[in-house]
Amino acid sequence: MEIRVRKIDMVLEKALVTAMIVSTTFMAKVFLKIKREHFKSSYAGTLAGWCIDFYKQYKKAMNIHVRDIFNERANDLGDDEKKLIDTFLSDISLEFAKEKHMNVDYLYTKAREFIKKRTLEILLEKVKTRMDNNEIDKAEKLMEKYQEVAYESDVEVINIFDKDRVLAGWDRIMNEGTNEDPDFLFAFPGVARDFFGIFKRGWLIGIEAPMKRGKSFILQEFATQAVMNKLNVLFITMEMHSNEISNRIYKRIASTIASKQDKILFPVFDCELNQNGGCRRSERTNKCILLLPNKNKPIFEDANPKYKSCSFCRGHELLHKHYKPEVWFELQIPRRHSIVDFKKAITSFSRYSCGDENFKVLMYPSMSTSVEQIKADIGKLELTKGFFPDVVVIDYADLITTETKNFNRRDTIDEVWKKMKGIALEKRCTIVTATQSGRRTFNKQNQKAEDTFEDIRKLAHVDMMFALNQMPQDRKDGSIRIANIVSRWGEVDEEKQLRVLQFLFLGQTYLDAEIIPTPHDQEEDVLLDTKIEKRQRVHKNERKNR
Repeated sequence: MEIRVRKIDMVLEKALVTAMIVSTTFMAKVFLKIKREHFKSSYAGTLAGWCIDFYKQYKKAMNIHVRDIFNERANDLGDDEKKLIDTFLSDISLEFAKEKHMNVDYLYTKAREFIKKRTLEILLEKVKTRMDNNEIDKAEKLMEKYQEVAYESDVEVINIFDKDRVLAGWDRIMNEGTNEDPDFLFAFPGVARDFFGIFKRGWLIGIEAPMKRGKSFILQEFATQAVMNKLNVLFITMEMHSNEISNRIYKRIASTIASKQDKILFPVFDCELNQNGGCRRSERTNKCILLLPNKNKPIFEDANPKYKSCSFCRGHELLHKHYKPEVWFELQIPRRHSIVDFKKAITSFSRYSCGDENFKVLMYPSMSTSVEQIKADIGKLELTKGFFPDVVVIDYADLITTETKNFNRRDTIDEVWKKMKGIALEKRCTIVTATQSGRRTFNKQNQKAEDTFEDIRKLAHVDMMFALNQMPQDRKDGSIRIANIVSRWGEVDEEKQLRVLQFLFLGQTYLDAEIIPTPHDQEEDVLLDTKIEKRQRVHKNERKNR
């Protein structure tokens, strides 16, 4: 037991010293509270002392300068301590790249607990020494300090009109929604970022869809995007074996399949005006029409072989409003990976994103775990592995129960979602999970907030809820439509959707994406075009009259 407690103490000390070395924000919070003697480990105490001295002089964390300071002071250290510090600095070298995403607020919470505990332990040792020496008066004075520490509130009292807090508030407001937002955690690339926005710490994000719409694939894409942003990601599954999860991630990274096909059909973006022949621009790639007389798309093998997709107007500064996203296919030759290529792709991804250290998987049998157990297991990872997740992906919430008794099914669901939000706030992480929508959404073109299944109160706890829409034609096209149906942080347009191209057989959940114009957007474009044409006619008549 003693060895296990000692190991847990060392893991936490390592995490705190790492934060002191890497993060100026963390050092500013702990500078007046933490002391070298709080650390049981001699080498951790030495490093903490260097951090405190450096911050006192330069008002910033040592960061990469810690190696220079170590080299300067190495001769003053014993051989064992020198070796331990050298190994420690080598182990944390990857942390410098993750400084921006360090979970400072939660680590500060753990630091306060650590400081309080160690201060009490040190005081009690001193009291015991005084008592053993029969120095009762001195022991009583120490006990007064003990009471001050013991009854110190764990709740941080905040003055919102503090000068530094006001300046920080200005910074948050001015940079809201950008990568410079202090609460920025990660974002999807390209057009998907315009649709989703950024994701922040403390958020609970839900994905809603009928069964077999690819919820797990979307959750895994959230996890992959977070890992690519060098974040610590914990993936919790209650539906799939670890081998299935690994295979999906490997396919996603390396685009590897066992297929012997010479060519594979990949979905690509096309334009509706290209497919129906309505485009009259000279840049159009076709002189032929794709659609059949009944306005349906043919299967690829029966289509005119001369037909090619066209996206000339897509993303064009002036012409994008004329672009009407549709989907067609292109024949592509699949990559033939050797085991060497496969390992190289996985290793490169892991090295770039620190993925060998920042992606963990927890597996539970379906309906066998509670939200309280998940919270406890996250705590164990923090204490035993020093792993503090920035993003927790849970596949999925409907398979979790709660330890609170006497709840019916609806109240259990509400309790689970409420406690997931609580974990996100307490741990200062983003939680992404999924839920199944009702039977009536199976053949519904677009889901709405009202389609939330079993208990509508789950919408009260999420920061965002996204719906996955997919009709038979969408499946044939290899695409899915995503709608934002609830947001705590602004108005939502349930008609606005992001069309995402997928090739799930190859593990590709996110090949490309485009925002689908809403009927309102199209009406505005027509009105704008009408105004432009009217203005052009007026100018033409004026020139004639001259």
